[in-house]
Amino acid sequence: MLCPIQSQDTASKQKNLFQSGSAQTSYPPAVPLSAAMATFNTASTPNPNPNKSVEVVQPPSDSVSSLTFSPNANFLVATSWDNQWGGGDGERSDGGGDDCGGNGVAVVWLWWLSCGDDSNDNMMAEVRCWEIMRNGATVGSVPKASMSHDLPVLCSTWKDDGTTVFSGGCDKQVKMWPLLSGGQPMTVAMHDAPISEIAWIPEMNLLVSGSWDKTLRYWDLRQSNPVHTQQLPDRCYAFAVRHPLMVVAIADRNIIVFNLQNPQQFLNDQSLQ
Repeated sequence: MLCPIQSQDTASKQKNLFQSGSAQTSYPPAVPLSAAMATFNTASTPNPNPNKSVEVVQPPSDSVSSLTFSPNANFLVATSWDNQWGGGDGERSDGGGDDCGGNGVAVVWLWWLSCGDDSNDNMMAEVRCWEIMRNGATVGSVPKASMSHDLPVLCSTWKDDGTTVFSGGCDKQVKMWPLLSGGQPMTVAMHDAPISEIAWIPEMNLLVSGSWDKTLRYWDLRQSNPVHTQQLPDRCYAFAVRHPLMVVAIADRNIIVFNLQNPQQFLNDQSLQ
């Protein structure tokens, strides 16, 4: 096959064309990188507070474990994992400083939860109460009171008359706090492991508590011992009560339903696996 032979003038013109750049594709001028990033960030930044939420005054300094409103007033109670150091120097414990490899606080929490050691009486975790108020479109909060547990607090509930708060946690105790009367907290229930959930059952005039010790315990506040202890297949993580039913979530992804009119018997054992 014969190829056409370009003349010297044609080849020279093509060479000059590419050298001059007149045959190259034309592009818009480059945008500086900083300007492009600024435009990108502006377009992608969401509204950080779309619901116009308001933070309570003097909030907990660590993760909040439970929130519960009074059934009769705008009082909010929160429990948390925060702690205060009650020692003479007033400083927070980091659980060993450099020996913990920079993770002292995490090591302390893990030690508390795994060992349940109550020997350190200088550590306190707080239960806080605020009054929530609204003035037109403005919502505010006023700290009203607080009380302490020896270890992180995991759960809370109100008595149905709105006068008393119950709280429980890693110190294996349920404390009753006569909040509105200004009374001192007192221990009304005990378990052998951290207490993960509590509820007041007004239809039975009983307090029920669930624990990692694999039990539910029902308490008449006039007695020091539980009126009934229900053994569970595994650790209790949470429950909800709507009398006469109580639904309990336990470890290994299981849910158990009880009829509180006969709490010794399971209605259902449903696995979520």
